Amino acid sequence: MAFLALAVMLAGCSGGSSSKSGPHGQAVRSVLTPPPGQGPPSPGPRGAKPAIPTGAYLGAWVNPTSANGTSLSKSTQIPSFENAIRRHLGIDHHFYKWREDFPGPEAQADVQKGSIPLLSWACGALDTDVAAGKEDRVIVSRARAIKAFGHPVFVRWFWEMNLQKKHANCIGDAGATGYVAAWQHIWTVFQREGVRNVAWVWCPGGDAFPQPAASFYPGDRYVDWVAADGYNKSANPKSFRRSFTRFYTAWGDRGKPLMIGETGAAQGMPQVEWLTTARDVLKTEWPSIKAVVYWDAIGVRNYGLAGAGLETFRSLAVDPYFRS
Repeated sequence: MAFLALAVMLAGCSGGSSSKSGPHGQAVRSVLTPPPGQGPPSPGPRGAKPAIPTGAYLGAWVNPTSANGTSLSKSTQIPSFENAIRRHLGIDHHFYKWREDFPGPEAQADVQKGSIPLLSWACGALDTDVAAGKEDRVIVSRARAIKAFGHPVFVRWFWEMNLQKKHANCIGDAGATGYVAAWQHIWTVFQREGVRNVAWVWCPGGDAFPQPAASFYPGDRYVDWVAADGYNKSANPKSFRRSFTRFYTAWGDRGKPLMIGETGAAQGMPQVEWLTTARDVLKTEWPSIKAVVYWDAIGVRNYGLAGAGLETFRSLAVDPYFRS
């Protein structure tokens, strides 16, 4: 698993950082402070939306499990992961339920080290109820908390909405029309509350382009970044390019910055090929993609970075393109 691979990597890292015992006996080391120019790009000033980088932000959701399957604290995992890649993440990905409080200490820690929080906010009520204002107490609470937080954040509400069977409890009978109305209502409440530090990230599943994704698009006024999720989870692996070509064809010239919201190659699959192709394609063919966020965790499969895959991700981390 990813954390075990990181522990092996850390055991061989030099730099004089001290170690201590983690919650399950693993070695945990303090994060190496990157030299000037080696950290993530500037997220933007307080009170403003995240800046659009010259190159692309490099981020991750880091939440692997221990050898016995126990979930590990993200506060432990992020320092270990960043130590292994020898820099702080440009984007640190977090997930929250519909009625869960956020942002909190994790997002504050991101700001202190120069990372931008990506707040994936799950659906949790019928879209028609959201659009009708029945959930405004929840929405206003989050809007005020994010405004008070003040620092640039990404908010990715109700991602992969095109997987309607998975989200039937939110989509209901209204389908794409209800989703669009709910998104626009949330956006409007945030505007009414004076929230200016949010970049709204609309994120269907990668295979949804051009349809049915287009049916769920809330409109240019309501979306800052367009994203897609896509994984290598097949026994016959396909490259990063093949997975996201339809997404880029549909949105590469639409004037919006693009984000790979979730991506990963399962352990046992060619992680090196996946990541190498991602690096080359983003740098030379798809300049509109301004952020890529890896899923270093277990999903449908274990996508945790390990061995040569972790080394390759670190090669992206030290590439100036992902720091500009």
